[in-house]
Amino acid sequence: LHFFREVIFDATSKLYDSVEEALARHYPQYDFKVPSFMRYASWIGGDCDGNPNVTAKITACALEECRQAIIGWYVQQVRRLVTVLSVSANVVNIPEPFIKALEHALHGSGKAAEIIARNPDEPLRQFAAAILGRLEAMRDGVSAKPYARSDGFKSDLRELEKVLAELGGDLIAKRFVRPLRQQVETFGFRTVSLDVRQNSTVVNRVLTELFKFADPAGAPAPDTPQWTLRVRAALNSGEQLEVDQLALSEEAQELLELFDVIRKASTGLNGGAVGAFILSMTRSSDDLLAVYLLAQYSGLATAMDGSGTIALRVVPLFETIADLRAAPEILDQLFGVSIVRRSVRDFGNSQEVM
Repeated sequence: LHFFREVIFDATSKLYDSVEEALARHYPQYDFKVPSFMRYASWIGGDCDGNPNVTAKITACALEECRQAIIGWYVQQVRRLVTVLSVSANVVNIPEPFIKALEHALHGSGKAAEIIARNPDEPLRQFAAAILGRLEAMRDGVSAKPYARSDGFKSDLRELEKVLAELGGDLIAKRFVRPLRQQVETFGFRTVSLDVRQNSTVVNRVLTELFKFADPAGAPAPDTPQWTLRVRAALNSGEQLEVDQLALSEEAQELLELFDVIRKASTGLNGGAVGAFILSMTRSSDDLLAVYLLAQYSGLATAMDGSGTIALRVVPLFETIADLRAAPEILDQLFGVSIVRRSVRDFGNSQEVM
């Protein structure tokens, strides 16, 4: 995270500017608008395979550290905005739409009266101070209303860009606001997407334990036709298991806690914080379906009857020559399962393979 704070956050927006300037130089007949196309990923703190020190708690801590890193950066940048946005309502006419946006921002700040008293007749500075209050609420739990998602923060920055353009402040917007908006589009409230990795042997052992808990006499064994039928039937029906986790083995409790961390990170304000669940030593489609089923049991299914999707990208890691040669057939079998096909479609209709 040191390199993000010291270099990458700032360099990323400069990269976009460099690309846009190069396109304008070589293709002056076109007006290119370069999107914020960069995305960053890591598995530091998420690689649980074979490392007992990387627990679900460590993964949760890594996610929070990444979140705090980018929010701290935004706070720093918005504080700078507060110092430079000194436009006075006594000198220029503030557009009516911005006045309404300012009222909304001040309401969310929890400190409207204080901000107005501190910066009278400076609506842009008031707006930036209100944004700052909402960001600080995400970090410090102060009285302001925190942003629910990064889209809300981005929308406020666009309001600033728009009003500055209308008031003739394009250069200020380009220097101070646009780079920050590009960073929000790139990093969200996450810094990176954290990939999680676990071994297929662990996943299958835990799922076996859950099956035995639900049906001690009839639980199938992995790598049998009965196992294949059981896993697919559970996915197709949207099956849920009510399990006393304290009655499970330490290994099972740990893996289920990891899936709970993934669920919280995937469904909260920190969208995109979890990248992929990478399954080491993938040998069969059943191995991958076991991950989908554990995700379903952990609340990552979008429907309770099997008609929805699983909100987790599952990535096979083929590690032996035999498994690599079998990979096309394994993937064909995987995509033959409806809920997997729908889930892959939700993630851009592409499947990452390692």
